[in-house]
Amino acid sequence: KMPAFWLLIFGFFLLNVCCGGPSNHNVAFLQDLGYSTAFAAAITSGYMAVVAVGKIAAGTLFDRLGPPRTALLLCGACIGFPALALFCRIPGIPWVYAVFLGFTGMGPSVGISALVRHVFGDRDFASIFSLASMASTLRSEERRRGRAAYGRAL
Repeated sequence: KMPAFWLLIFGFFLLNVCCGGPSNHNVAFLQDLGYSTAFAAAITSGYMAVVAVGKIAAGTLFDRLGPPRTALLLCGACIGFPALALFCRIPGIPWVYAVFLGFTGMGPSVGISALVRHVFGDRDFASIFSLASMASTLRSEERRRGRAAYGRAL
């Protein structure tokens, strides 16, 4: 099970990279495309609402579809929202982008526990889950260091 563990850890890290960066830069990204600050903030608020609803709905998805199929949907959203970002100048697409990004945002919280339980079962769940959670938060540390380096460059 060791290769599965490290693959899962690496996947959680990539999931945080996938949704962590874009979610922090939505407003600036949309403003660079010519949208107003108010519209960009509305899109970001919509994204956060979808994250909240997604976390509630994720339990149902993981129960009904199973962790592998729900993880595939999550991976599809991880691929879908950057693709949609290319078309965000088209009216309406920023809202679809927010929905995809919001669905992806539920992965680092609900997805980790569901996938760890699916792969490793209930035995030693707490220790494996804590390691997976720590690995997924490496993204936040990397982001913090990046901000500090960016601040010094200014």
